[in-house]
Amino acid sequence: MGLVAGPTTTNATLVATRVTADLRPGTLKTATVVCLEATVGKGEIAVLLTVERGGPGDSYAIATLIDDYVYTGHNPAWSGEIHCDTGDTLVLTYRSSVAARLATNSSIIRRGA
Repeated sequence: MGLVAGPTTTNATLVATRVTADLRPGTLKTATVVCLEATVGKGEIAVLLTVERGGPGDSYAIATLIDDYVYTGHNPAWSGEIHCDTGDTLVLTYRSSVAARLATNSSIIRRGA
């Protein structure tokens, strides 16, 4: 599927920020959160990557893929299998004490492919 929800720039506040991207129906196989900056230290950007189901206002997480920090040289990744339906959303939530660019990459195998 390629680049999903990025790049996005963190806002250097510790307020949680959400970035979303719709997923295609199929099987999600991998996901990675990548820091595109050269000088982000440990503990400066906390990330949570989930798959949510449901519409606006009533969505709920069906899986937590990544709950980690992202920094220079450390790009947390997930691999496995999770079935995605039409309307499922990949959600990146982050808190950051620095401004930095992040990107979320994932791969999905479509049904019937």
